[in-house]
Amino acid sequence: MQSERVQALAVTANFKQLPEKFIRPAHERPENTKPLEGVCVPVISLSEPHDILVKEIYDACSEWGFFLLKDHGISPGLIEKLQKVGIEFFKQPQK
Repeated sequence: MQSERVQALAVTANFKQLPEKFIRPAHERPENTKPLEGVCVPVISLSEPHDILVKEIYDACSEWGFFLLKDHGISPGLIEKLQKVGIEFFKQPQK
């Protein structure tokens, strides 16, 4: 029996709400997932001097594991093309 993968959401480009089958019942959810007031994902500008940039990336990866890049110079058109490629990738059959 083959079940639908969460990657199927990638091909539904404009879904408004997560399908119920991907939501764990409240009693199974970890308690530490409540949002924290005043906490923001690190935003790193590639326009910063190299030494500052390296430190900010190191700190973000050490503390958060991810970050948001800005001032990267990637055109919105290219970003859109990459999103379309991602959607096509997840449309491929599971092997």
